[in-house]
Amino acid sequence: MRERMDGARPVKNAQWYELSVAARLNAYPVKIGEAELDLTDFYFDPNHRPYTSKLTNAGYSAEIDIIATKSNVQFNISCKFSEKPEQILRSGSQEFLETILEFIPLTQIEDSLNLQMNYILATNFMISKELSQRRDWEFNKNVEVSERVIRFGRKKYGDKFNADLFQADSLRRLLTHLHLLIWNVNEFEALYEKDNKFQKAFDILYRRLLNVPRQGLSLHDIVKSDVVIFCDSSDHKKCNDTIIENRTCHIGSLNTIKMKLGKILEAQPFQLITEVSGVEIGLTPSRVKSFCNISPEGICRILNSIFNNRQLLKIRYPHTFYVLPVTFNILAFEPFALAKRIKATEDELKKVHPTSVVEIQQLGLGPRTIEDITVLAYLHGFGYCLPSTDIVINTDRL
Repeated sequence: MRERMDGARPVKNAQWYELSVAARLNAYPVKIGEAELDLTDFYFDPNHRPYTSKLTNAGYSAEIDIIATKSNVQFNISCKFSEKPEQILRSGSQEFLETILEFIPLTQIEDSLNLQMNYILATNFMISKELSQRRDWEFNKNVEVSERVIRFGRKKYGDKFNADLFQADSLRRLLTHLHLLIWNVNEFEALYEKDNKFQKAFDILYRRLLNVPRQGLSLHDIVKSDVVIFCDSSDHKKCNDTIIENRTCHIGSLNTIKMKLGKILEAQPFQLITEVSGVEIGLTPSRVKSFCNISPEGICRILNSIFNNRQLLKIRYPHTFYVLPVTFNILAFEPFALAKRIKATEDELKKVHPTSVVEIQQLGLGPRTIEDITVLAYLHGFGYCLPSTDIVINTDRL
């Protein structure tokens, strides 16, 4: 088995399977019956992406394992990995019901987001003949399965679960766009061992993960970090090692920064965008040490990844954060609210004009920063990446 670049062998778990599925789809087209599914020129994001109830009205946050995008086309990919591959996926299987709960909320919002949504369920176990014929189900069969999904959803999410979204018509709409793929562990192991194209795709996706547990990377034993951030520890028991922006980053405890930032956000009335002093929360240049040639903008991109990573920051507020170069001040904004305001500036060509938003004008930000926070607002608020070509910065309003 080929060894990873960090010296550790990939562990065969759900995350490894997700990365393998994404790498396979990104490396080669897939034959499905007489058709071919070609995602080789799509951008794959292996970080789980939540779609909040505020956006979907489902009553819960629907989390997607992998997102693949190209222009206004988006493939949402759910991976179901089992250590007992002899099991069979059926319409009543928990894995299938969970997939329906993940996907149907997205079918309700694709028009408002101007996206063409497609769906893939990948498993390492067999799929029943019943599910293979899902697109030919009679209406009564769709009713039967939708009722099963609703019972499962109510049991999982309680009274907040919005059963209206999961009626037979919604299920049928999803199933017409749902691809089922089967790949077992042995197939991926063979590709990882011998196929350079698959290996390269896997390693790129591995590096795109915003946070990998230090035990999985073993960086503290093998590699000197490119960047050390917030670390005052001698034993590093509460530290994380992460690859961000293709750099190895050693990150100390964020508890103090989290508490100070939380108090500031809690004390203030709602504002569309709040600028928080970096000094006030302990974020200063002296707490960020770079051991290679990284630009100030590159450092800020790394800090943005850290502050917007819920696994690392563990903050309970719904804000998205953007760290400004030089000052290290932080812009905090509720992404859905800001994205709605920016979307309201769309012109007849579907291009947005964020400088028309008064709160953005008042901050005195540069064009690059305005473009960055617009992209972040759409990504975290609406769940998709707005192309920079759809953003118009009117410099006369700055």
